[in-house]
Order: sequence, then structure tokens, then C-alpha cells
Amino acid sequence: MSAVDTRRAIADFRNELGGNSVRGTIDGVLEFAKEFELVRGLLFKHVFDAVEHEVQLRLCVPDQSHSKFEYPGQHWKNLGYRERLILEYHNGPLAGHIGRERTYELMSKDYWWPGMYESIRRWCRNCETCIRERGISGVTSFSRTQYYSRPFRVLQYDTVECNNPRDESGKKYILTVICCFSRCRDRQAWRSCKR
Repeated sequence: MSAVDTRRAIADFRNELGGNSVRGTIDGVLEFAKEFELVRGLLFKHVFDAVEHEVQLRLCVPDQSHSKFEYPGQHWKNLGYRERLILEYHNGPLAGHIGRERTYELMSKDYWWPGMYESIRRWCRNCETCIRERGISGVTSFSRTQYYSRPFRVLQYDTVECNNPRDESGKKYILTVICCFSRCRDRQAWRSCKR
């Protein structure tokens, strides 16, 4: 395709999208396109690797739906190619929830997309396992474990014997029950307590 045909194709594309959807001039678009390369039908971006001191290719990942994923205890959600890669690199059996920076470091060696760091940051910020590990500010360590993730899953109970019951019904034991998640309390008086 000649330079004139390329310019005409870009101009036609901008006109189809209303002109405002594609930013920059045609020369700017052509200059930006030099950062990319098509290899066997796959789009790669040229990225300078500071460790290797050379320009390397990174696979460009599209922003399209790939499959569905069930968040445990929640609902099914559409999972795009990008999210699927983050799932494998961050949550996968060989990854072990390695954190935002390490996930980005590993993924950026092979892949690229606009806003990749922000996508990984958002994923790690919402990862339930990572939230449990690092805790939530303002919450005590008492309520951080996975067992206290919903009401009435873990209960604490205790029985107290009263030496001088004031109740004329003869109930001299008090059973107290506390929900570890909501800290909801309940108590009941009993006549006898078998241990």
C-alpha cells in the first residue's frame, strides 16, 4: 500500500467515526504506527527493554470479551483477553498473588496494551485474597480472617454461673452468644447447664 493510499484510508476511517474519535493528525497517526509491527497476523509493539538494552516486541492484547468467569460467592462476569491474562499471572496456581508490581513486571515482558499498569492495579486492588492478606485499614486483626467474611459463620459462646440468682424462676446460668462478623450479641438465662 502506497503512502497516498494509507493517508486516504486513515482519512476515510476518521470520517466514518465522525472525525473526533481518532485524535491527532494523519502524520501523527502514521508516526505512531511505526511503533507497531504485524508478525504472522499478530500485532506487536516495539518496546525498549532497559535490562536488556534493546528494543523488543510485546504482543498487543485486544480489549474484547474472551469467556465468562465466576467470582466465588458472587456472579458470572465477562472476562476479556486482558483480564484472562491478569487472572493467570496474578491468581494462577503458579503465581500465588504476587502483588501489583511483580504482576506488572512479569506481564510487561510479554504483553502490552494502553493502560496496562492501571488494569493490573485495579485487578489487584479488588482481589479478595490480596485484600485478606494485607487487611483493610480501620479493621482489627480479629475480623480479618476468612472465617469472619459473613454474618453467623463463626459464633463465640460462653456460659456464666450466677451464685446469687435474682430471678425467682431458678435460672442461675447465662448463655452469651456473639457473632464474630457483626459483633451482634444475644444472651439467655438457663436453669441448668450440663458440661
